[in-house]
Amino acid sequence: LYGKYKNKRADIYIGTFNIIPKEKYGDPDFFKSRKARYFMIVNAFTTNKDEFADVLTQQVSFTINNDILKNKNIYRVSKNTGIEIKLTGIPNDKGTTFTTYITGGGFDFFVIR
Repeated sequence: LYGKYKNKRADIYIGTFNIIPKEKYGDPDFFKSRKARYFMIVNAFTTNKDEFADVLTQQVSFTINNDILKNKNIYRVSKNTGIEIKLTGIPNDKGTTFTTYITGGGFDFFVIR
């Protein structure tokens, strides 16, 4: 966390999901890589002070195991357009570590393909 909330503790949630089919009121055309592995990271940090989400932004680092990333990359999926943007990570003994920023009360989609 940054600014006046630096060094405060806040919840981060990580989960995987499948694309929801159209017949279940999903929008399968939003996600370009249908057979890929998707996951989402949520920054659950919010306040009751009517502050902007930018103030509650968290830097999130996560490591993906080498077995999972073998010959694959990780992309952030734009929530507005569905466009996939390749992330660059730092390799280490356990896998590759990626760092991203997520606004307070917000989330980002990611795909491994």
